[in-house]
Amino acid sequence: MRVRGTIFGQQYDNDTLLTPDFVYLEHSDGGNYALFNFVKWKNLKQNKNNTSSFDVLFKAGAGPVIPRTNSTLFGTRYRDDKYFISGYVVAVEGGIRYNFLKNFYAVPTVKGSFANYNHFLIKDGHGKQRWTALHFNLLVGGQLSL
Repeated sequence: MRVRGTIFGQQYDNDTLLTPDFVYLEHSDGGNYALFNFVKWKNLKQNKNNTSSFDVLFKAGAGPVIPRTNSTLFGTRYRDDKYFISGYVVAVEGGIRYNFLKNFYAVPTVKGSFANYNHFLIKDGHGKQRWTALHFNLLVGGQLSL
């Protein structure tokens, strides 16, 4: 793969065979992000006796990415056991909520996201990583009146 950047103070821009001894990155405990969402529900259809309905759902949000990153660079392993705000994530999600038997629901959604880990900790420095994702989710649940 093409590797570009600064290594030990020297500019690096070469095609490089990547092996776990050269470079290994792991965001342990997951990529860890917090999304703060704006949520909009709109009722599409409801039956006459109010036991079932369809709603459309839309969410848009953003928040910090907070990974713990373990890395190996040039044979030296570095374990980062502290959470560190390393960038941001933005996402949009949409779907249909089906409410049935008064207190139960099923919500299939599609979610697209972009994460920019622009400053995660590695041995003697930091790394950068960006990714996009497309998720298909199905939430099934119930609600209780307390």
